[in-house]
Amino acid sequence: MSDLKESTKDRQDIVAVEDEIDLREIVKKLIVFIRKSYDNKIKIIIGVSIISLLAAGYLFFLAEEKYEASISVLPETQKTALSNLGTLAAISGLQSEGGSTEIYERMLKSDYVLQKVVYAKFYSQKYQDSLNLLDYFKIDKPKNFPEELSERARYVIFKSSFLQNILLTEVEKSTKILKIVVTMPEAKLAADVANKFGEALDEFVRLRRKSQASEQRYYIEKRLSEVKDSLTVAEEEYKQFRERNRNIVNSPQLLLEEGRYRRRIEIMQAVFIELNKQREIAKIDEIKDAPIVRIMEKANNPVFRSAPKRIKSLFVVFILSSVLISLFFGLKDNIYNALLYIKNNFKESKAHI
Repeated sequence: MSDLKESTKDRQDIVAVEDEIDLREIVKKLIVFIRKSYDNKIKIIIGVSIISLLAAGYLFFLAEEKYEASISVLPETQKTALSNLGTLAAISGLQSEGGSTEIYERMLKSDYVLQKVVYAKFYSQKYQDSLNLLDYFKIDKPKNFPEELSERARYVIFKSSFLQNILLTEVEKSTKILKIVVTMPEAKLAADVANKFGEALDEFVRLRRKSQASEQRYYIEKRLSEVKDSLTVAEEEYKQFRERNRNIVNSPQLLLEEGRYRRRIEIMQAVFIELNKQREIAKIDEIKDAPIVRIMEKANNPVFRSAPKRIKSLFVVFILSSVLISLFFGLKDNIYNALLYIKNNFKESKAHI
């Protein structure tokens, strides 16, 4: 038993010694690394200064400024409005899960809304002229496309390459408010494009609603005509029945048959009245031109740019360049030996082959 305890104690001592040796090796290597970095401090300072100056030159003179403008769209609160939006989304080929603002978010990416924004004319201070977004970003017509498809190709290029950098949408989970953020190189242009997205979205919803109301009115009028004809026939049949049977008080069979005629006429009259109401509602919806999309706040010209963050970016460049250059000079010999080892092994393996 005592031998076992001594053996365990010896192993613990050996582990402690090994840990102490490992720690000493790490400290020794760290001291060597610091010395090498210190010996090359002039080179490190020069390297960091050059990289920082290049970064500053790019950030202050070459990097394109970006401005963000945003609008907020409020959700619909009425269930009927949500139901109508779901129907509109289905008609437009969009998924209709979620609330009204989630549906609006998907509608923003539809070709109808995007084309209304892309081909609209916006005044540019840079060009001192009114341009659409394709001309502003200098998207040329592809040469390998037929003339009738070249304009569509320009739009597809913009949609796939530029749109994700320009348009950002986000629905707040708690309030369900849709935020539409537009990023552009000019402040006023960013606000104009953001507001145009709101207008195009509202126009799209109103147009689809009018189309839906027209289709609904057409169906109601067709059904109304059918019910009217059926009601006329039922009333004529009841009239003929009464003319044939003037005294039905003492005949239970005739009273029962008369009740059937009356119920049929009453049901058709109720359907006819309800269809007339629905037709008038559809007519009102068809001509209604009030805004549907509720914009909580329109975009104003942003005062401060959103990018580039010059001071922050310079600080990050300075820190990273200092660390990387210090690592290079501190581990230069190790890197050289590792590369030499790999090169020799590659030559030996090639010679064996």
